[in-house]
Amino acid sequence: MYLQITTSSLPPPLPLCILLPVNVSDEYAEAARILTKLEPGFLPFEIFHQVARLVVLPIVEIVPLRTNPRGDVEVLLLERTASDPIFPGQVHTPGCVVLATDTPGSFETAFQRIMHDELDGVQTSEPVYVTQLLHHSGRGMESTHVYWAEVFNKPATGTFYPVSDLPNTFMKSQLDFLPLAVASYQAATNGETMFSFSSIQPSVS
Repeated sequence: MYLQITTSSLPPPLPLCILLPVNVSDEYAEAARILTKLEPGFLPFEIFHQVARLVVLPIVEIVPLRTNPRGDVEVLLLERTASDPIFPGQVHTPGCVVLATDTPGSFETAFQRIMHDELDGVQTSEPVYVTQLLHHSGRGMESTHVYWAEVFNKPATGTFYPVSDLPNTFMKSQLDFLPLAVASYQAATNGETMFSFSSIQPSVS
């Protein structure tokens, strides 16, 4: 004996209002309405934090490097405040999000923002392109355009660290591109790479 199942013998599908809250679409509409009040450019942190979680952010990173008198390559790192909501107390290379208000055609506006706002006018070479990579920064997925620049003077901000002995507060996600920047810098300045990728790791102390 076989049991025959037909569409007429199945229970009717549940109404959509049972599967999803009725007010979900209203909440999305309200969120979209609020977003229309924002102008392109810098976003309030609460909004930016959620955007960073939901989409891939375009980032420009400039890795500031120099060779000390002993011939060791050093990287200039900036420190986040202890109250930073995402990277408290961590040190990192300077970078910024590409904004919708940036001048089209290049990353020149982003370069100027990094040099003025983060590096406080430090004298460097022109940024040299290294690579582009898609990675997770710790706040969300980012499409990062990596450059290095050689530092010529004593900076007013940040601290130099040997690339072979980074502090344990170094932002771990930047290990995805720091070795590439160092290799490019060494190739351009000395014609060879002095440091292996494995040697560029934060100190455990």
